[in-house]
Amino acid sequence: MQRILYKGGSRPTTALHSRRLRTPLSAPSSSAFVHLYAYTLMYRLAMRTWLVVILVVVGTSLFFDTASASLIHGTCRGVMGNREIYEKVVRVCEDCTNIFRMPGLDGMCRDRCFYNEWFLLCLKAANREDEIENFRVWISILNAGQ
Repeated sequence: MQRILYKGGSRPTTALHSRRLRTPLSAPSSSAFVHLYAYTLMYRLAMRTWLVVILVVVGTSLFFDTASASLIHGTCRGVMGNREIYEKVVRVCEDCTNIFRMPGLDGMCRDRCFYNEWFLLCLKAANREDEIENFRVWISILNAGQ
């Protein structure tokens, strides 16, 4: 019995034979184009989805920034024409937020146009208790029309 020696030591399989017959310049099958086309469509869909998500997030954050600012001013109907008073009262809440570093404290202080317990706590924390009568007058001016 004669032994045939193959390159690499073992007999090549049918799959290897078929690869050897195909030339590198042969055209890819139509299924390759289908897969490439499907991949391209999926990639475009993913990119469009991300773009929509980013636009929604940015648009929402811009809307809520302006909406929250208008809500703060909207709770105090007497802000128009009394900007200086409003800024003095807001300054107490800002100081309090800087003192306690508690998230959401600024909003709680401004709640119901500064007519709440948090604002009184902030007045005490900012050592402005001696001005409490002035602040009561100013808050009543800011609450005018409600």
